[in-house]
Amino acid sequence: MTAWPPFDVTTVEGQQKQTNPQDNQKGWHLVSPHKKGTNKHLRIFKDQKMKLTRGRYTYLLMAQMALLAGDLFFNAFGASLARNHLQTSIFFFVTQDALIIVEYLLFTLALHSTCVYQVGASHIILRNCKLFLGSITIYFLLSASQHFWIVYQSRLSAGENQNQEWPLGLYALAVIHRIMSVFYYYSSKSTALTMADPRYKEEHLDWIAEQLGDK
Repeated sequence: MTAWPPFDVTTVEGQQKQTNPQDNQKGWHLVSPHKKGTNKHLRIFKDQKMKLTRGRYTYLLMAQMALLAGDLFFNAFGASLARNHLQTSIFFFVTQDALIIVEYLLFTLALHSTCVYQVGASHIILRNCKLFLGSITIYFLLSASQHFWIVYQSRLSAGENQNQEWPLGLYALAVIHRIMSVFYYYSSKSTALTMADPRYKEEHLDWIAEQLGDK
């Protein structure tokens, strides 16, 4: 029988760690969580380009806060700045909706850069981000619906009085949209704090293996 070289195994209970020189050269770690009869092996590729370091997370967090500030600006001053200017309104509306999409893409980028995602255990993070995923989806739908209705109403009354008031339904949609924005801002901030949890990084493989053992 062929003799295999020793390799490093990190266990949850024994806290034993050995290293296979060949695996270290390739940048791999082998984790074997032995808990409740679990016999899973997690192999993690240590790619420095995808690792979510503190510096990269700081830039990512600054970008997220800038997007939220831009969305807040459009909610507060967009209607007054673009009043009776259809082309300016369309530009503001498209920009605001694009900011929401970019906010979601940044969250996805941060998720993909964690060690938890690389071992196929993204549910550990997603179970703490349900409010964000729900609020950003509803907020985007409300925002797009409101913007479409405003543009339609403006084109409908283009040849009539430019100061024509909105219908009652559009006012109600605008109020719901502003209320939902509060949940969107709050969930975005809480999700940013969740992504900063150091246990999701590569240095806490034992904790990740334990979470997978409890699945």
